[in-house]
Amino acid sequence: MNRRDFLRQSIAISSGLITAAVPFGFVGAFGQTVDSNANFRLNDFNLPALDEGQSIQGKQVFKLNLQQGETQILANKTTQTIGINQDFLGPVLRMKKGQVVKMQVTNKLNEMAALHWHGMILPATEDGGPHQAIQPNNTWVAEWKILNETSTLFYHSHTHNQTGQQVWRGLGGQIQIVDEDQDADLGIPHEYGVDDYPIILMDRAFDASGEFYYNNTRMDKMRGMHGDVMLVNGVANSVLKPKKTRVRLRLHNASNARFYDLVFSDNRPFELIASDGGLLEKPTSLRQIRLAPAERAEIIVDLSDRKPITLRTIKGYGNLSMRMGMMGGNNADYLDQNFDLLHIDSSQ
Repeated sequence: MNRRDFLRQSIAISSGLITAAVPFGFVGAFGQTVDSNANFRLNDFNLPALDEGQSIQGKQVFKLNLQQGETQILANKTTQTIGINQDFLGPVLRMKKGQVVKMQVTNKLNEMAALHWHGMILPATEDGGPHQAIQPNNTWVAEWKILNETSTLFYHSHTHNQTGQQVWRGLGGQIQIVDEDQDADLGIPHEYGVDDYPIILMDRAFDASGEFYYNNTRMDKMRGMHGDVMLVNGVANSVLKPKKTRVRLRLHNASNARFYDLVFSDNRPFELIASDGGLLEKPTSLRQIRLAPAERAEIIVDLSDRKPITLRTIKGYGNLSMRMGMMGGNNADYLDQNFDLLHIDSSQ
């Protein structure tokens, strides 16, 4: 059986099935949650802006500005954030294999920064690592030919000694290498914002004034920062109302240190169709999937029953496994909980 035939099969594939004993129930709509996000009002799903570049002399040119901003994440409070072409996070960059892309990155921050294309096959001279820092008010240009297969990648700060805190404040976003014709032929959802959605998972901590809390001590740098507020595309407690009942979710762990053990609230199965490197040879039916920091996975979810569901993470997978919480500080045990991440309402 080839990949095309396999991908066209229904969601009820038994190969590779993983069962998850979800330790909580889901009742009715979204009034009952199991974590600190319950303190947030329900918010609309944030669909990131889509940037496909501008065709100039045979190249796709992306103009990216690293900039300071303010974002209301907590109720009645604004948070100082940084972003790419916007106040917090960046647009989704879409490109195609074979294109020559040109990235014009201008640093409008009052601090040094670097922007790295995580997972991209390219020369070291275009990589955007710590060796290619951009001074304030300067522009760095990177150019390469896309060699990657269709896949979901990640672009983010890679500034020497500042990567963690700059990503925490918002310097990152998703890259999608796409082939709509191939997806259509394979029967894979591929319309951005219609049946194909970026799901950027982040945890954050805040101080009493509503600013990001980031402890820059040596110990926290070693063990990584965890937060107790869960964000999807920069928004807490959001509700996705998809336009179709078979959707592709591009899951992307953009947290600094948190590991996610993902399930749906009703334990429904889904199809895993791609990992970091692109499409799998065949889809696998799962009920649970684990993502380490910076890891990506693409899944297809059948919502034809139109029941409200919630994407959740289960405590215990990788987080705080060194028992740093015994020493107090940021990694206390309360940070390792079951958290609601995203509600999905397909009733309309």
